Amino acid sequence: MFSLERGLRDWLYSEPTDMRKSFHTLSGVVRNKIGGDPMNGDVYISVNKRRNRIKLLHYETGGMVIYAKMLDGGTFGMPLPG
Repeated sequence: MFSLERGLRDWLYSEPTDMRKSFHTLSGVVRNKIGGDPMNGDVYISVNKRRNRIKLLHYETGGMVIYAKMLDGGTFGMPLPG
């Protein structure tokens, strides 16, 4: 069963990400760019340059899960720094 529980920490990678990346390469982004541990249960969020695609990488009991969404129109908003 896939689930994102309340109370999980979310980490947004602010640089555009190639949406062809999958489990191993997104885990590398988490380790090398964010400085996180992809197996700690947190949710790691990546968005493409056009901001119309998003992927969430999350480890839960039994393995990694990637949640992906592609918008039909519009873009995902990005939080303001600060």
